[in-house]
Amino acid sequence: MWCAWGSGQHIALGDRLVSTPDGGTWFEVAALEPEGFLGLRTSLGLRGRSYDAASARPRYYSDSLWGFLLTEHVSGRTRLVVSGYAAARPVLAVPLGNLVVWEPAHWLMQTRQFRQLKRRVEQGATAAPG
Repeated sequence: MWCAWGSGQHIALGDRLVSTPDGGTWFEVAALEPEGFLGLRTSLGLRGRSYDAASARPRYYSDSLWGFLLTEHVSGRTRLVVSGYAAARPVLAVPLGNLVVWEPAHWLMQTRQFRQLKRRVEQGATAAPG
């Protein structure tokens, strides 16, 4: 188990992090190296509801993994590298879906995440003793 810095949120491999109020969509903690790497997987059916990745995939699906890697530099700064992978069916619809939906959505989501992360890091730096 690992506690996310300053959040009080404890996560472990296999945990589901609910992403909608009704609990029908979630991210699964697919990989975890405390204070170094976090891998989140989401497996969605055609209607955008999560399905258990350990079961058979539905006919139409999107199965995605995001990796968040922290690396420390000799300067004392930390670098965050984010990468992703996705598999989906129907194959012919994927390029259009990526262009129209996924790429704009990811840009908006990651821009907001990085802005919030920057704010939290800067707040923590001013509050740190020293």
